Amino acid sequence: MIDGSDFAVKAPDVQEWQQAYPSVDVVGELLRARIWCKDNPAKRKTAKGVRRFLSGWLGKEQDRGGSKSSPSATAVPLVDGVAWWKAAGFTHIAEAQNEHCHLGNFREFRDGKRAPQEATA
Repeated sequence: MIDGSDFAVKAPDVQEWQQAYPSVDVVGELLRARIWCKDNPAKRKTAKGVRRFLSGWLGKEQDRGGSKSSPSATAVPLVDGVAWWKAAGFTHIAEAQNEHCHLGNFREFRDGKRAPQEATA
């Protein structure tokens, strides 16, 4: 935001935006919007205007046809029948991404936190 802080996106917000913008990869677009704001500091948003900015960003992407190229491209890989981010202990994929958890390292996480690595001798 304009004061240099980050706007905390909550899981219910993501779910609501996913329903409102079904053709959009909401999490991916939120990350793109964040990077755009970092790269354009003079155009960062206020606490009062950030949700309007994000809704506008997602709406424009929906109007362009969305950012989901195909259902298979956006499918979440499952581990033992559970999404990888749930297996790591997160309640939403955005929370996992905020903690730098991804498909390649999700086994390093327990209950939504990175587990301490055990020393090997």
